[in-house]
Amino acid sequence: MLQLKYNLLTEVEGSFFLTRRAQLLKDANVVDNCDYLFHQNPTAVDKGQLTWQCGRKGDFLSFWSLWKSVGTNGLGDFVNKLYKIRDEVLMYINEKERLELLHTPEYLNICVKIVPPYKNYSNFNWSKIVRNKLIDKNYAMINYSQDEDGFFLRLILVNPFLESYHIKKMLDWCLEIE
Repeated sequence: MLQLKYNLLTEVEGSFFLTRRAQLLKDANVVDNCDYLFHQNPTAVDKGQLTWQCGRKGDFLSFWSLWKSVGTNGLGDFVNKLYKIRDEVLMYINEKERLELLHTPEYLNICVKIVPPYKNYSNFNWSKIVRNKLIDKNYAMINYSQDEDGFFLRLILVNPFLESYHIKKMLDWCLEIE
């Protein structure tokens, strides 16, 4: 049986928003001309107005179960571990000439552009090309996005089994592609 270092297996979507201000979500979800979504009945509970995702339920059971199994300190330790990984990966990116950090992350999302190995390669498309080659080789599955300057990789650090050497190795593979 696999012993988990962190028993943190909940879905990324398994999240919720807690506030002491009871009216906050209703106020945030006021939208004109959306009677088909939100019904103005002061005595009825409209769950669509109580979530960030309109008609989707607040999926908190998996998170609550996780919280009960590892406690507040266990959750804090896990988040601190991910922050440490993020910081190690950011230092690694800054050491590599062909890795370009798009911004300083506020949380656990790292956006990085892979600079082509040769000047005649398209800088605009290179990160997407690298991403596709890593998938073709069964090395890594990485998400990507695009801004006005081209494509870049989106590294989302949420996996409970993640270590910084995993991300560093993947970035090394990115730099090996020609």
